[in-house]
Amino acid sequence: MLPLYLVIVFAILVVSIISKGLIVVRQAEVVIIERLGKYYKTLPSGIHIIIPIFDKVRPIHWRYNKTDYRGQVVVVQKVENRIDLREKRL
Repeated sequence: MLPLYLVIVFAILVVSIISKGLIVVRQAEVVIIERLGKYYKTLPSGIHIIIPIFDKVRPIHWRYNKTDYRGQVVVVQKVENRIDLREKRL
């Protein structure tokens, strides 16, 4: 029989892997999943389970131009994990 502390450590490890593999995608958003560095699938809204050792969420690099209060054009860069599908008014 295994000692109790090994069982507890194994249980904590399993719970942490399952919690990292659970992804909740909100309405009007999608998430891009990579498996071993290559595109795997796009997750629509809802609750999804991924394999955290092999799969990861692809960061999306956004770059757009914005005019500041002085009238100068400024390049804004953002990194997000989700793509918002809602229309934006410019």
